Amino acid sequence: FNEQISHFGPMADTWLLNFLSNCVERCRIPKHWKKSKVIALPKPNKDKKKPENYRPISQLTRLLKRSERMVYNMMISSIDETTIEEQVGFRVGKHWTGNILNMWQNIEHCFEKNEIVRRFSLHRSNCRI
Repeated sequence: FNEQISHFGPMADTWLLNFLSNCVERCRIPKHWKKSKVIALPKPNKDKKKPENYRPISQLTRLLKRSERMVYNMMISSIDETTIEEQVGFRVGKHWTGNILNMWQNIEHCFEKNEIVRRFSLHRSNCRI
């Protein structure tokens, strides 16, 4: 079944989109979509005896994953239109390293002009290389 879902054509996608619209209108999703199998994967080069060194991964149904992708594709254009330029998370073609470069350029500019540097906030926990 999972292999078949990955090869859905336009008619099946249309049906799934109508099904999702119905779910949204009724504020209900299938019960089995709310369940997932959680697997704990060890983080590389960490002590496997400590629980904090494991990363939980949820396995969702392929149909739910495809549905999420369809919803994401519908939302992404409005997100790009309404989000400030500095927001880079989950945006195509954007990366947090560009914000770091802009920050340093702004600091250098303010230093050269003897101006006050605006306050910057970076959340290291959200940065992934």
